[in-house]
Order: sequence, then C-alpha cells, then structure tokens
Amino acid sequence: MLKSAIKYIISIGVAAALLWFLFAKIDIMSMVAQFAQLNYGVIALSILLSALSHYVRAWRWSLLLHSLGHKVSNISAYHGVVIGYLANLVLPRMGEVTRCGILYKSNKVPVEQSLGTVLSERLIDVLMLGVVSMLCLVIEFDKVSSFFGQYFSGSGVFSNGWVIIILSVLLIMMVSAGIYYWQNKEKINARYPIISKIYLVLIGFVNGAMSALRVKNIAEFMLSTLLLWILYYLVVYVTFYSYSTNTDTTPGMVLVTLMVGTLGFSAPVQGGLGAYHLFVSAVLVMYGYGNQDALFMATVQNTTQLVTFIATGTVSLIIMAWYNKNIK
Repeated sequence: MLKSAIKYIISIGVAAALLWFLFAKIDIMSMVAQFAQLNYGVIALSILLSALSHYVRAWRWSLLLHSLGHKVSNISAYHGVVIGYLANLVLPRMGEVTRCGILYKSNKVPVEQSLGTVLSERLIDVLMLGVVSMLCLVIEFDKVSSFFGQYFSGSGVFSNGWVIIILSVLLIMMVSAGIYYWQNKEKINARYPIISKIYLVLIGFVNGAMSALRVKNIAEFMLSTLLLWILYYLVVYVTFYSYSTNTDTTPGMVLVTLMVGTLGFSAPVQGGLGAYHLFVSAVLVMYGYGNQDALFMATVQNTTQLVTFIATGTVSLIIMAWYNKNIK
C-alpha cells in the first residue's frame, strides 16, 4: 500500500511539474476562449473513433486468449480493456493487471496467462510503433530528426554505456539462476515449495507471451492490428479539424503527431499528462504553430482521450459490478 502511494505521488508530481512548466507562460483565459470555438461534433466523432479502437483492441486480445484455449468474447475482453485504461488514470501500469483481474472474475482466465498475452500485445504494438516511426522518417525526416535530437539525445549515464552494462549483468545473473534451477529442479522444489509455485507462474506467463505465435487465424489478427492503428491515426486526424484555424494539416504531420503522442502516453504518468502535452506541442511548433496554439491542440487531443477512458471505463465498471452481483 505504501509503495503504491509513493508511486502515485511521484507520478502525479511529475505530471503536475510538466503541466506547470508548459502552462506557466500561457494566457489561460485566452485558451478557455479557444475551447469555446471548438467544433464539438468533430470532438464527438473523435471520441467515437477512440471508443471503437478500444473494441478493436479487445477483439485482438480475445484472439490471443483463444490461442491459449480460453473462449473469451470480444465484449468480455472489451470490459477488461477499458476498465484497465481507467485504472491507469489512478496509477500508471496498473491497468494491465486490472484488466487481467477483470477477465479472471468473468471468465476464470489465469492471471499469469492473460498477463502474458498483454505482454505479447505490447510487443506487437512496439513493432507497429517502429513501423510508424520508419514511415515518419521517410515522409518527415527533418521534423523527426529535430524532435529526437531535442528530447532524446544521449547524455550522462546513457552516453557512457552504464545502462547497457547493468542490463547485461542482470541478464547474465537471470540466465545463470535459470540454468542452476533447471539442473537442480527436484531438490529445490522439495526444499522450497514457493520456488516451484513461482516457476509455474512464470511458465504460465511465458506461455501467454508466446500466444501471438499460436494464433489460429493470423489474417484476422493482422487485420485487427492494422485496423487498430488506422483508428489511432484517424482519432488524431479528426481532432485537428475540431478547430477552425487548423487548415494546413497534412498526413505527414498527423503521422508524426501520432508517433510522439504514443510516446507521451507511454510515459509513467496518469493518462500521459504533461508528457503528451510536451511532445505533441513541440512537434506542432516545428510545423509552424504558435506556442499557445500548439499547446492548446495537444490539450484538446489529450483531453479527448481522457474523456473516452473515463466514460467507457466507468460504464464497463458499472456493468461488470452489476453482472458479478446479479448474474454470477
């Protein structure tokens, strides 16, 4: 409990510090007036597309779970996904465990296996982010290289290789421990039963992580992944047109915004708060936006996503609470 509270305070503190840094010199009343000029019909369309992307993610997740022999419906997976997103707004990375817990309650899928499928999902999405990044480099090389040069250039501990050394040592220790355990498995299990239980959990986790290699309908899995990222692109694209002054939006600019926005949402802060605003506004300034307009657009995009997370997650949380109380 104390550890979770500390993590929560730190993540909130980082998000608050980033937001204060970004908004300190912004005319807040002027930005409020900009919100009054938004086309909320377009915002509603963006929210709808975002909610649809959550369903597609649930569809893809159910395909991974099917490969492990668990017949989970898309709706059950969807409830887990959106409640997980809601949990992430409380504590970053808590959503992955939460959605697996939801699925255990509704479908009795072992948590270690569903966590493995979540890892498999994340690996696929990292690969897709890599594809998007390569497209960005081809289409908008100058903008992308300028952005990464500004925010991710090597310095300090990263430039002298200490991170690589530490990770290498940890990997060697883990491999050595694994070999020792495998050679003395029976003796260790007999003396320390808890080790045997941990081993079974890890096997279940690895089994889930390898689920993408066992998907029976690979075409359906690839289609769901492609559709998911097309929807992510459309969410960003549509949101740009919610503000009447955004007349020079280009497909390349939207793609770069999607790339850096994904990095922002991956930051260990609630809902990408601060990190998303920092990255997206920096990119938009490179495309000629003024500082306030760039930050305003980043705020609109981030807030639209947060509204979707809260609305869909809350509805699913109520539905699952009612289901567990009255049906099961």
